[in-house]
Amino acid sequence: MNIREIGKDFIEYLVPGILTTALEVAALIFLISQIHTRGVWYLFAVGVTFVIGTTIQYFAVHRFIFHDSDREFKEGYAYFMAIAVIGLILTLGLVILFTYVMHMPPIRARVVTALIVGVWNFFANYFISFEMHKKHTIEDRATNRK
Repeated sequence: MNIREIGKDFIEYLVPGILTTALEVAALIFLISQIHTRGVWYLFAVGVTFVIGTTIQYFAVHRFIFHDSDREFKEGYAYFMAIAVIGLILTLGLVILFTYVMHMPPIRARVVTALIVGVWNFFANYFISFEMHKKHTIEDRATNRK
């Protein structure tokens, strides 16, 4: 496994991750400001925006970063969404922890959570959804033979 390739992929993964997180946080701010007054719980808004952001991110990551994965698109999406569900559970749990226990405002709690869950998502998707460790291992072996 090539650490440089993983690092390169991680840096590239950050771009759509940051963009979709920004979109997600903007949608969250909108939902909280517009719908919260009508009795919608902010954690429901966190969940909805998380799923939307994750779906957009899968398309971007699949197209621009892990396009050379051997895993089929639909199969990769299923794994990506399963990992996203774990990420959603982590997200909701951490937002609750940061908001209720640490008394952080919900938006700040969501941004801090995005950093933590983002690292989890990268490694889980790298190794499971896209199986890039297999790709890099094969490429490394081929390079070493030359």
